[in-house]
Amino acid sequence: MKFNLKQILQLFLFMLLVILCFQALLLLFPPEGFSLLSPYRLLGGFVVCNVILYHNLSFNRYFRTLKNYFRYFAILSLSLLISWGALYLLSNPGSAFSGSAVNLLPSFAVVIFFFVSGLLMNKIYLNMAGKGNYLENQVIMKQLELDHLKNQLNPHFLFNSLNNVAATMQVDTELALNYIYTLSSLLRYQVESSDKESVTLAEENFFIESFLGIEEVRLGDRCDLSFDSEISNSGERIPPMLLQPFVERAIRQSNCLSSKAVIKIHLQEKDKELFLFTKGTIPSNAPKVQSNGIGIENAVRRLEMFYPSSHRIIHQQVNGFFETSLFIDLKSYKRIS
Repeated sequence: MKFNLKQILQLFLFMLLVILCFQALLLLFPPEGFSLLSPYRLLGGFVVCNVILYHNLSFNRYFRTLKNYFRYFAILSLSLLISWGALYLLSNPGSAFSGSAVNLLPSFAVVIFFFVSGLLMNKIYLNMAGKGNYLENQVIMKQLELDHLKNQLNPHFLFNSLNNVAATMQVDTELALNYIYTLSSLLRYQVESSDKESVTLAEENFFIESFLGIEEVRLGDRCDLSFDSEISNSGERIPPMLLQPFVERAIRQSNCLSSKAVIKIHLQEKDKELFLFTKGTIPSNAPKVQSNGIGIENAVRRLEMFYPSSHRIIHQQVNGFFETSLFIDLKSYKRIS
């Protein structure tokens, strides 16, 4: 069994409080022949302390696990009664059944009263400490989960970008070089922002503009792609690369490689309210989308972590277009670390 030094010190302080309170009562109402430094009285206090300490170290883990308060209290009370009775017999030989033995009961009742009070205070402390540990563990788990989501997002974005480079190389080598330079800037932003919990809206807006610039070059005349943004406070902060999966999904669903498509993306921030709107053509022969993909699933999970109950996502099909509206209350941003 491993003993916690902090818990042992707390028990000693509690037992010292019990003895001091008991001695204070004896000073206020001293019995006949009372002596504060009586060897038997000091020995009695020592025995009481050790009985309480032994029971807490030996049975406290069962007490906290089984929640059997009555059994724990009964065992400890019986141990204290036996110990106190033995001390009384040693200090008063031959008077075990005399009338003076009744004087033992008030003293024992006082000890039990202070012990129960201390036990309740200790229980309250343990509950508060348990809640604190629970919240701390929750923060650690959220941070680990967030790191896991970022690690999934990075390879996902890189994989799609490399596919875009390969496709562009087959059409125009010089254009592919410019594509690679722009992609390098995007990856640099991704690497630098991956260690941050949040970035400014200006940084995220620039990232989306650069990403769409690459996509526009890759798709060429096969896609009519437009993007506009209205940001009143560019210093507002959001988790990095939170919006990009929704933009990428609009392009992927429009299937620009097989038919002419129209894609419109609008980003707006006003009074700490963020609104992202994407609209893309639904191809006539488009198969039913079975999955949102890793990027969208991770983005939704991150929204739930950073903006719980403070975001809305609306998907709908209107007149041959697939529309997605994302609303985020930036005032409700919840820090993870």
